[in-house]
Amino acid sequence: MLEKLIGNDHSYNENSQLKKLVAELSLDKHPVCSLQKIDGLERKFNSLARCFADKVTLPMFAGCCGMVGDRGFLFPELTQSATFLEKTEVCSSSVFDGYYSSSKTCEMALSDAVSKNYYSILKLVDECNIP
Repeated sequence: MLEKLIGNDHSYNENSQLKKLVAELSLDKHPVCSLQKIDGLERKFNSLARCFADKVTLPMFAGCCGMVGDRGFLFPELTQSATFLEKTEVCSSSVFDGYYSSSKTCEMALSDAVSKNYYSILKLVDECNIP
């Protein structure tokens, strides 16, 4: 994502330039069930996302993706039903620079539902880690 904004040239060295790039990014994030259930974890996920993007969107209808571990692989109608409202909301809003979550199976279910690639929030941290 970062290369989209600055190209392959990482020769800049001012922190203010990185802040300017971060201000231009917009993200859609999906907090997985465990983040919502463990006290304070969702807040940390939100804080981490905001470190790397100015506009961080949590869909109003973000909830369980229906993957339920591996059950969504065996019963795809679970994920189709569980993600319907979130899919409708995300697809009708603006296009984001990135789509992030924190669980691989949830990322797979959401990628399939929304037709956008959801990645681990750690991928965002890695992409923005400039040497």
